[in-house]
Amino acid sequence: MEVLSRRIYNVVYRVMDARIHGQKVQTVATETAVNRTGTASAAKLTLKYSVTRRRTWDSSVSLKLGVATTIQAGVPEVAMSSVKIQEEFSESYTWGQSVSQMDEKSVQYDLPVPAYTKVTLRMMASRAPAMSLSRTTRRTFEPTGTEL
Repeated sequence: MEVLSRRIYNVVYRVMDARIHGQKVQTVATETAVNRTGTASAAKLTLKYSVTRRRTWDSSVSLKLGVATTIQAGVPEVAMSSVKIQEEFSESYTWGQSVSQMDEKSVQYDLPVPAYTKVTLRMMASRAPAMSLSRTTRRTFEPTGTEL
C-alpha cells in the first residue's frame, strides 16, 4: 500500500514533559581564583560561553514522464509494418537551507576566596539531540483512497 499524501499538523513541543535521550553533560566555561595570602579575599570571575542554534531543512522531488506510440502502415493482406517510438524523461531536484546563529554570552560572579585556597568555578551544560512533541498525521493510501 503506497502513501499518496501526508499532512502533519497540530505540532506541539512538550518541553516540560521532555524525555531526554542521549544527553551529554559538558563543561562550557571554567575560571579559577587563587588566594596565596593569609587573609580571605573576594574575586570577580567572569564565565564566557557561546550558544549556537542550527536549523536545517531539505526537500526533494522526482519527476518521471514517458510516452510511447506505435505507428502501423501497409496494405492489408499484402504487407504490414509497425514502428514503436518510446521516450522517457526523469529528473530529480533537491533543495534546502541550513541557518546557524551564534550568541556570545557572559556571566559574572563575586566569590569569597579563603586564605591559601584555590577556587574553581565551572559552568556545566547538557546537550540532547531530540525534543518530545505531539502531532496529528493524516495519510491517504492507494488504491482505495482511504484516510487514516
